[in-house]
Amino acid sequence: DQGTAAAEAFLGVALPDVAAWAGKDPFGVFWTGPGQWMVEAPFASHEDLAARLKDAVGGSASVTEQTDAWVRFDVEGTTTLALFERLCLLDISRLAAGTAHRTTVEHLGCFVLCRAAGRSFSILGPRSSAASLHHALLTAARSIS
Repeated sequence: DQGTAAAEAFLGVALPDVAAWAGKDPFGVFWTGPGQWMVEAPFASHEDLAARLKDAVGGSASVTEQTDAWVRFDVEGTTTLALFERLCLLDISRLAAGTAHRTTVEHLGCFVLCRAAGRSFSILGPRSSAASLHHALLTAARSIS
């Protein structure tokens, strides 16, 4: 449709399918539901991302500012699989790079994006629970021997 084509032209990447994310610097985009995607970019250089995206798609799609709603933690290393085993029910060992899933972490609805299979992930959770999510990550990390 026209909105999808306009968004893809603006982002420089095709909008991903179910349970996937795609990226082309400086943007990342992942599927969140039928006809819905979340777009990410560095805040310092894209503070007005929602307005710019809205201008690009015009009246063919809705754009909702989410900057203050989410917090992102990036987790990398050789023990990420053990870390996620302690945090959520998602089988991280089966995720390929470019996948994105909704799950719960410490009873919080979160998105988990696989950046590099078995090594690099991003967790997006509710900003209002950032301290709780951070605590859960640290506690799980400390429990790995």
